[in-house]
Amino acid sequence: MTADRAGHQTIALPAIGTGKLNYPPNIVADTMFAAAEEFAKSGPKSATKIKFVIYQGDARSRQVR
Repeated sequence: MTADRAGHQTIALPAIGTGKLNYPPNIVADTMFAAAEEFAKSGPKSATKIKFVIYQGDARSRQVR
């Protein structure tokens, strides 16, 4: 992963598409969690923190999970 090769300690996964593109928030959340799990299982890395970024005005996405 690019973040690991660059030596970053934190990565951010934004909930893209849940606004004007109207992607279902539960599918976006599932994809974000799957990406975080895949990253965690991929072996040693410099990044030790994953942040999920959700627009504060997006009430539907904040309520998922």
